[in-house]
Amino acid sequence: MNSPKHIAVQSVCRTASGATVLEVILILAIAILGLVCALMLLRGAGVFRNSQFDFRSTGPTVTQLESLAELVPLRVYVADVLEAEGESYRGSWLVKGDAIISVSLKGARIVERNDEKQTACISLPPPRVLQARVDHERTKTWDVRKNTWVPFVGNPDRLRDAAMQHAQKLVEEAAREDQNMDYARKTAALVLKSMYRLNGWEVDVQWADQATK
Repeated sequence: MNSPKHIAVQSVCRTASGATVLEVILILAIAILGLVCALMLLRGAGVFRNSQFDFRSTGPTVTQLESLAELVPLRVYVADVLEAEGESYRGSWLVKGDAIISVSLKGARIVERNDEKQTACISLPPPRVLQARVDHERTKTWDVRKNTWVPFVGNPDRLRDAAMQHAQKLVEEAAREDQNMDYARKTAALVLKSMYRLNGWEVDVQWADQATK
């Protein structure tokens, strides 16, 4: 009786297509290497260079100007002596206060506009005193005295209240001086020109009350 023979069996893993796993890995590596080389060639040829973009500012518009609401180019500080008489008293006060001069951009208009040259002309309403106030902490009473010998008449407090009401008008009138308004115009125009120059636009400013008819 013959003795059983030992048969060696070697197992080889194959894919469904019949290729070994090693062969599949080798094929994938070659494909990846080919893809990398192709991308490098395309990059060298300039295919992936950044596109050139052209940026242009839209320039001034009425909507942009109106959104700014108020342009405050100047704050004026006022110091003056106010004298008043009434209620059988005479008084004087050292009045101190301040006022804000503003340009309302809600009334702005685009008079001319050239998109090709990026130039524009803006018409603005004249500056105005937006707010005037008396600084009561710094305002001092200089002198209040009775100007009659008649006893039990007059009320110095009423005179003082009336004087402070007039002081408010005094501050506002002082702020409206021509030199203050002219300075406010120049400053407002400079602010708008500088703002649009940053975006590549040259802007001229004219004033509605000075426009040539």
